[in-house]
Amino acid sequence: MNNVTRRTMVLGCSASALSVLVGCSQVGGKSGWDDIEVDGLHAVVPSGWKKTKSDSDMWVGAWESPNKKNRLLAAPLLQAEDVYGALSLAMSAARAATRGFQVLGERTAVSGSGMIVIRQDYSTDWPLGGKGTFWAVQVKERCALINFAGPDIVDQQRSDVGKKITLDPSVQPSGVATGGGNQPMASYAPGGMVPVRAGGVSLVAPLGWVDTHGIKDSKRWTSGWAKIDDSVVQARILVAPEMPQKSVKDAIAQIEVDHAGGTLSGYKMRSRSQISVQGAKEAVRTDFVSGSGGDEGCLWVVSNGSRVSAVQYNVVGQLDSSIRDSVEKSLTVSS
Repeated sequence: MNNVTRRTMVLGCSASALSVLVGCSQVGGKSGWDDIEVDGLHAVVPSGWKKTKSDSDMWVGAWESPNKKNRLLAAPLLQAEDVYGALSLAMSAARAATRGFQVLGERTAVSGSGMIVIRQDYSTDWPLGGKGTFWAVQVKERCALINFAGPDIVDQQRSDVGKKITLDPSVQPSGVATGGGNQPMASYAPGGMVPVRAGGVSLVAPLGWVDTHGIKDSKRWTSGWAKIDDSVVQARILVAPEMPQKSVKDAIAQIEVDHAGGTLSGYKMRSRSQISVQGAKEAVRTDFVSGSGGDEGCLWVVSNGSRVSAVQYNVVGQLDSSIRDSVEKSLTVSS
């Protein structure tokens, strides 16, 4: 395990197997800190931080500082072979969802009484500028993550949080890396792709694409990821988590009317077919071209019976069929 420094804690006080890595720290319960727990994953946050909503398929627990510039995120259950795989998953997701992601320093591994914790510091430019820290945790076969980041966080706070992370594998969350069985994560993520989610729609996006939060001021395409070269979007994946139309047919018709009206200049359908999508009762794929005819794209419109959603992948020039196929294979809608 390259660039990993291992050190085993020498314990000076009695502790259970699940809290052994805390040592004799008195951070939790002390003035200035509040204890938190998400499905058996325990940590602390600075007093005054508030629990907030997370739209991520990985980080199902989130706490935010009063100025909204700092966050602690928790992922209590991950699909990872081991703690190192969990950390790699965290870094891959960060590269896809942030700008300027850089690893800082070496990984530090701490082990004792059946629990392993690996710490990795990093920095980002956006959406939270400054330094952050991942802790990947493993007890038995279960892996989890904590992410503590923001410009106002100091090194002593990172140390204090790290001392209080524990994981109880007897507490079983209802989902994997999503925080609930009704919010499934993309079931297929090949190399070079990372799982992402928008509302009740899960899929994969290429590693390194920027999270653009959809199209500015669009009420339809509210989530999205893009390949940007020299400030120009070369390819993008857009998600409409919930269309106002009640049927797949009507949703496709409205999207095509809008495209013909100018949202995608030169739009022309090439082919249309029924496909199978996990969680969907109906799903239709439309291949199309736009621009002068050389820009390719693919539109998926799906319904779970109560909600219609859409995903669109379009590029400047010829699309990458491996990305298109990976998106389609990974596409999942919740009930």
